[in-house]
Amino acid sequence: MGHFKPVLLWWEESNGCVVAKLRMELLNPDGNSWWVPVGESAGSATPNYTKKARRQMCRTCNETHPHIFKQGFICVNKTCKAFWTLNGAKLTDGDTLDYNPAFIAERTMWDAEIRAPFSLVPKVLPLNEENDHVYSTMRAAYKGIVCPQCHGCIQRKRMDGYFCETPGCGYSRPQLLPTLNIRAIEQAHGAQFAGHAIPCHSIADPIKRRQTSFEGPWRVETFDAVEGSTVKQFHSNETINSQPGGPNEMLAQMFQAGLELERRPMKQSVVPGQLTSHFSNNFGLPYKYSANVPSTPFAEAPKLVTDALNRMIWAGTKASEDEPMLPLNEVLALGYYKDQQIGFHDDGEKELGPTIVTFSFGSSAKMEIRMKNKYFYGATGKNLETYDPSQPVVDGCFEPETRARMNQEWAGWTESERAAEFKAFKKRYRKKNPPTCFETILRHGDFVIMQGKPLQKYFEHQIANLGDIRFAFTARHVIPELLEAKDHDKLHYGDYTLAPEDAYTGDMDVLAEQAQ
Repeated sequence: MGHFKPVLLWWEESNGCVVAKLRMELLNPDGNSWWVPVGESAGSATPNYTKKARRQMCRTCNETHPHIFKQGFICVNKTCKAFWTLNGAKLTDGDTLDYNPAFIAERTMWDAEIRAPFSLVPKVLPLNEENDHVYSTMRAAYKGIVCPQCHGCIQRKRMDGYFCETPGCGYSRPQLLPTLNIRAIEQAHGAQFAGHAIPCHSIADPIKRRQTSFEGPWRVETFDAVEGSTVKQFHSNETINSQPGGPNEMLAQMFQAGLELERRPMKQSVVPGQLTSHFSNNFGLPYKYSANVPSTPFAEAPKLVTDALNRMIWAGTKASEDEPMLPLNEVLALGYYKDQQIGFHDDGEKELGPTIVTFSFGSSAKMEIRMKNKYFYGATGKNLETYDPSQPVVDGCFEPETRARMNQEWAGWTESERAAEFKAFKKRYRKKNPPTCFETILRHGDFVIMQGKPLQKYFEHQIANLGDIRFAFTARHVIPELLEAKDHDKLHYGDYTLAPEDAYTGDMDVLAEQAQ
């Protein structure tokens, strides 16, 4: 990297379009550019400021330009009638042009008073005082730094600090991690409820609100989706959160509990090896989502994980209606800094059971659910080839009557008839993605339970952090028989036995105790 100054703007023609080109020169030409390999030089250590490419005036527009191309003089004034001509002939994309070496070698002597506005090497932020949450949760703490020892780049891969991966360096800078306090984190996001919480959600077809119920201090909202699937939210409050061993104490332990949260390589990304923006670690049976995350047996997991699992078992059992909940044998721990999220996805992998339980800590988050493109529109794109008449017409999809008719008559239409019908159909939807049909705010201590495979088949969800720092545990049932062969030696990872006397019971008696 370096600071550059623009020295020349000109115009060229490419693929029928007139495009601008800009020549930039380093503000400090004495040092090597960032792209030059170590031990090599980009050119002469002493730039020649007097040697310039030949200049020539265009006889048509009277503007003077350098000989940019070695094939000869070309007017690069886009308003000139002689623009993009060589020796009187109009240039085409088939003509070969090479930049003039003399033009490339030109250097400009800058005024000695000009200084770079700032260093491009990020400063290593000072260690914060213990329990000062401001630095440890700010966005700057998420960014990478330049290693003070070897001057290589260090990604913020681990939530517990910076660790240089340059061979032979060994530099590390553990972050002084604070004891998190919910009042400091959540101060910008409303009051902590002492009694039953006030929900904040919006819904649209096909999601329908069924009922509000109360389980002791919990407010429980139940929503029906399609084919018997449901979404339930257990709203916590300060009374529950402040109980011994409750969410407030659990949040305070997040940085010290040994969760080993890291940014993981994504399975599919534009740039190979790209890391997730959030931090994660897995416990119990192996679970592979959009990132490759190793798994730790429950027997070796931090107590914080099994304490959270204990509470998620209670919530999942309460949310199960028609049949007993399959045992939760996997927990994914997640950490988010400010403005981070997990984008739209589903938990519909074939090896997962029908129940997904999420336990929220720290900043509030917005959860959204929407129907998948292929079910909402019957197509994955705006081209005729992406329409699939075999896709079912799901309640709440776009123009269900039209979709049903198209699916029924599709096989009998000619290609031109299909094209005409699909063209008319796609004109009536302008948005690229289906609309959100369920939105809710997940607060500190809340549970949300998604129940039923159809919910994961037809819909997708995302969760976005709304504050400084958020953590979440999500528990699932991984079907042992469907684990990959390479993971068969890990079947014991999900073993977890909870003594009846240690089982979480929902703090059902706290309101009665307060009333006394």
